[in-house]
Formats: sequence, structure tokens, C-alpha cells
Amino acid sequence: MFCFELFNLKMTVFFQTGKFSFIRKCLNAPICNSIFLRNYSDPVKKFKSFSDVIAERKAEARRSLVVQVNSDTSFNELYGYCSKYASIKDIHHYRNSEKEHFMLIEFETEDNVKEVLKACSSHQKDVDVMAIESPFLWFRAAVNKKEKYSCPSTKKLTIKDGIEPVDDDVLYDELLNCETVTQQIQHLYERTKLNDLGVRLRFMVARQFELIFKSLYANVEVQPFGSSVNGCGRMGCDLDLVLSNVVTEEMSDPRRRLVYQENWASAAGLTSPHPGRWITNFPLTLMVLFFLQQKRKTGFVLPPLKVLVDRAGKEDIRIAEENINCTFLRDLNKLPQEEYGQCSEDLHTLLLQFFEFYAQFDFQEHAISINRGVPIRKPNALPLYIVNPLDQAMNVSRNVSYEECERLRLEVRNAAWILEEGLEGKKGDDWGVLRLIERKDSRGLKQLLRVGNSHRLVSVKDLFREDDEDVPVAKSKKTDEEMDKNVKEMSRVNVEKKEQKIKFKNSQIASEVFRIRRNKIV
Repeated sequence: MFCFELFNLKMTVFFQTGKFSFIRKCLNAPICNSIFLRNYSDPVKKFKSFSDVIAERKAEARRSLVVQVNSDTSFNELYGYCSKYASIKDIHHYRNSEKEHFMLIEFETEDNVKEVLKACSSHQKDVDVMAIESPFLWFRAAVNKKEKYSCPSTKKLTIKDGIEPVDDDVLYDELLNCETVTQQIQHLYERTKLNDLGVRLRFMVARQFELIFKSLYANVEVQPFGSSVNGCGRMGCDLDLVLSNVVTEEMSDPRRRLVYQENWASAAGLTSPHPGRWITNFPLTLMVLFFLQQKRKTGFVLPPLKVLVDRAGKEDIRIAEENINCTFLRDLNKLPQEEYGQCSEDLHTLLLQFFEFYAQFDFQEHAISINRGVPIRKPNALPLYIVNPLDQAMNVSRNVSYEECERLRLEVRNAAWILEEGLEGKKGDDWGVLRLIERKDSRGLKQLLRVGNSHRLVSVKDLFREDDEDVPVAKSKKTDEEMDKNVKEMSRVNVEKKEQKIKFKNSQIASEVFRIRRNKIV
């Protein structure tokens, strides 16, 4: 949430599909699309603060209901029935993974929701379950068949099948027919991003949990964070929720002597703030922001956080738990235009530069800090050090192992080689970003066996040579059948030598084989 609030410049992504291991995570990090497409003659964009966006979404959820229906044709009757008791603003239709039909109804006010629930909701006598107060209901058939409800002809569904995911094959063809890599990146984002209805449903889920927890805890709120609200979300992505304790000055009056007990699991040490040994989306997001702060020939995209801290006013002061200072400029309309968006490169060039930047970055000696916008010396010997922008004494990537840091370097290097080929303007059946994300076996295998770019292909048998003789590297002209035969041969060699220690020509080839084995591709 911090990154969106800090750089609320209509955050978007390079692209994301959610089905492709490490490179997909790198590409899922946010980037400012409005800056790329903005010309200096364009009018200045009016920015909306992150807190305002969250407040609007929460207000939408409080005046909305989700109703399970028989089909999208239930719209007329549902609208006619509910509009008798309250004013309806919009109705959105979607289907879940089980192809069940639902409609999200947004009313004009919160009171409208209360009026509808009071006049229309009921319980089932013939079902032995405990009903709960909830904004999620279902619309049953009318008892009196003669009673008909309808809506004006001018009223239509706002959207039908609002969260239907794009078909992979259709998306592949669309990307194949794009003119440039930049168009591929933009199109992939537009076709897979978390849309308005997807965001609404996430806030409805948060609303449901909030109603449940309020019966257990005092003064709490539940809201989404991460990709669901920072512009990085894709259709079908998971939902991260945070339960916050909202305490006003009145609630914390020291003259009140009866004090509520505190969340037991944290006090007992049952929860842990540390993730696994893999890099996560938050560090990757910081890596993207850090890259965009680097000055290049055509300028830079984002300023260091220090610029926003220095420009903060009294209204921007925020002190979080444990006295963490979260103060920085929140109204980006006060930020001069020359402080951001000076870069004129297209998405293709920027994405290539992102991979090249981290392929050459000295992770052994330097740390990443968006506060300063320049590499700083690492305070310890951890493999990867990315400074927490709000608590600069903390490394948000301290969990990342040495092996995963090496894999990071390997993957960004390989991605840079692939995108560099795209600059030549050649188009095949897997050109541009398709080489990075395509997972079909025939193309995926070629990519995994590729060491470098097109003139760095090696023979499968060379991976398992036990001598240190130099092997000439030449461009491969093998067909798919020959490559499949080589894969089978490699698998046979694996079985025959499973008790032997395989010697590799160099560490680079060893890393490639280790990656292939770990991913169980071969």
C-alpha cells in the first residue's frame, strides 16, 4: 500500500499473467503508465491521494450487496424487487469458478442497504444452520408466481461476466498480432489487470470480515492491501487483508480504568513476521521503484523518497506503531512537474533497461534504497539488502537466500538477452514478451536450454561433459524432434549416473542445470 500512496501516478505494471515463475514476478511490479504516455504539452493530471481512494472503495462496499441469482436474466426481477425499497445506483454481474451467477448491487446510500435488509432479508426455517448478518445473500424464487417485478428499459447491467479471465490462447494471438513490444506490454496489462468489479468484490470481502470481527474485537477495521489496491493486481490474484486496531483519543482516555485485553497470538509469539527464503512482491516492487529513480540520458521517472519527505507539510504527519515515522508528501498535486516523469523511453526500452540494470548490479557490495535513490553500501553480508523505506534499519529481503539471489541475477540476465533480440524487429511465433511468458512445452524447453541469446545455444550433451575441454558454441539448427530426442538422452544419462557426481564445464552451466532440475521441466 505504501508504494501506491507514495507514487499515486496511476500505477500500472510492465505486464502480468500470473502463471510464469520468477520473470512474471519481476514484471508484476508497478510502473507509472501515465508518465510513459504523457507528453509535455498534455494538461497536468489531477492526482487522487491513496487515502481518498481507499475511503471511496470502503464507502462503495458499505452501500453494496452481493446476491447470488439464477442467471444474468434475473437482472430485471432483482432490480424491480429491490428498487421498491431503495434507490439503486448500479448492478454488476459476474460468475465464479463454478459458473454460479452473482450480482453486486450498489445502492445510493448506506441507509438504502439497511432498508433493503430490513424489509427483504429472511432466514430459512428448513435448514439447520446458523445464519449471520452479511452483505452476501441469494435471491430465491417468488412464492406468489403472479407477482412480477420489472425494471425500466433504460436500466441495464453495468457489466456482464465482469471477472471472466481472458483465454490464454486468445491472449497469445492478440499479443502475437501487436506491432511493437511496447504495445504487447500495454495490451497484456489491460487484458489481465484487476478491474473495477474485481476491486469492489475484494472490499466486499473485507467488509464481511469486518462485520464478523467487530463482534469479537473492539474498534477494528479490515481492508485489502498489496496488489488488490496498489495497481499491481491481476484477475484471479489472491487477496491480502489487514486487521487494524482503530483507537481514537476518546477511546484511549487515561481516566477510563477498565481496559480491553490484547490479540493473544502475537503476545504468545505464535505469529512470525518473516516469510520464506524466496523474494516476494514487496521487495520486487521496491526494486522497480529504485530503477525508475535512476537518472539516464532522457531523465528519470520517479524522485527519491527524500524529496517527498522534505516537501511534507503538517497535514502529512503520520506516526505509526513503534514510533515509525510515515511522514511524506501525500498530495502529489503539490509536487512540481520537473520532479518526476522526465524519462521519454517506451515500455520496451524501459523493461530491457530494468533487466540490464539488475543484471549488472553489485548485490554483494551495495544495498537498494528508494529513500536516497542511489545504491548504498550494505551494512552486513546478507545476500540481498533492500532497505525498508519506512524503517530504514530493516532489510525487507533478509529472508532471501544466497541461491535465490543468484537465481535473481541469472533470470534478469536471461530476460535482458531475450528482450534485446526484440530490438532487431524480428517477429516469429514467440516474439517480444511472449518469449518471457510462454509456457508451452515446445517453446519453453527451447528457452530453458538457451544459455544467452540466439547465438549462445549449447548441445544438451555438453551439459554433462566430464572433461574441461573447450567446446565450440554454435547456433543450433535442430528440429523439435531432435531436441526431444536429446532431452530423452539427457534423462537416460541422469538415471545411469545418478550415483555419480556430475561435473560441469563451469558454474554458469551448473546453475542452468540446477534450475532445470528444480523446476522439474526435464
